[in-house]
Amino acid sequence: MDGQFANLTVLGSGSSGNTTVLSFGALTRKCLLIDAGLSPLAVRKRMAEACIPGLVVGAILLTHLDTDHWQRGWARQLERNPVPVVVRSGHRAKALEAGVPASCLRVVADTFQLGTLASVTAIEVPHDERGSTAYVVESVAGRVGYATDLGECPRAMLDAFTDLDVLGLEANYDPAMQRASPRPVFLKERIMGPSGHLSNEQCADAVAEISIRSHLQRLLLLHLSRDCNTPALAAGAIARRCGELADRTIVALRNEPTASVSFARAACPLAAA
Repeated sequence: MDGQFANLTVLGSGSSGNTTVLSFGALTRKCLLIDAGLSPLAVRKRMAEACIPGLVVGAILLTHLDTDHWQRGWARQLERNPVPVVVRSGHRAKALEAGVPASCLRVVADTFQLGTLASVTAIEVPHDERGSTAYVVESVAGRVGYATDLGECPRAMLDAFTDLDVLGLEANYDPAMQRASPRPVFLKERIMGPSGHLSNEQCADAVAEISIRSHLQRLLLLHLSRDCNTPALAAGAIARRCGELADRTIVALRNEPTASVSFARAACPLAAA
C-alpha cells in the first residue's frame, strides 16, 4: 500500500532560511512543507536535487512567522497555486500581516487531519513574544516529531514526542561560543533565555528523554547558529549524552539539503486502523 514509507529531507536550516519536506510513499505526489523560509525557487531547486522526483507542495506547516521561516515570495506563489498554510491561532494575525493569503490560511488548535495520509498535532513552545509551534506528524509510515526555535522543551511537547520514528530538534548554540561571541549582551541573554533557542546540551537532554519512549531511526539537528555552533559540537553533545544515536544523527546545514531520510514502521497504530 502506498504511503507505508515516508521520506524527510531538510532543504535548509538556519538563520538564512528553514524548509523541510515530508513526503509519503512512492505514488503520492503531494508533499508537506514544514516552514517556508526558503524562496519558492530555492525550494524547487533543492527538491529537484534531494527529493523524490515529481513532488508538488500539498500543504505548509509554519512553526512561526519569522522571516527565516516564512519567505514573502510564497504569497505570490500561493495566489497562483493555493494550498493550505497551517498556523496556531496565536500566529493568525501575524500570518496575514506577513502576506499569507487569507484563502489559504488554516488556523488549528491541537490535532487535525491532513487529508487521508497524516494526522498532525500542533504544540505551542516558548519563543519570543508569540511562541513557536512544534509538530507531531503521524502516518502509516510512523511518527515524526519536529521542533525548532524554542527556548526550552515544555512538558506538553515532551509528552507528545513519544513513540517517534524520526525526530528533528533544534541544537542552536554552544554556550561557551555564545558567551565569547561579540554579540550584544541583550541578544545573548535573549538567545540563552527560556524564550530563545535550545543549546546543544538542552537538545541532548531532551533527546535522551524522548528516545527512552521512542524507537528513533533518525535524529536531525536543526537551526545551528552560524557564529556560535559547529556541526561537530552539536553532534558531539548527542554522542556524549545518547551514544546509541551517534550513527543515526544528521546535522542539517543552512545552504544545502540533507540526504533524504526514508523510514517505515509496520507497527504504526494507523496501519492497523
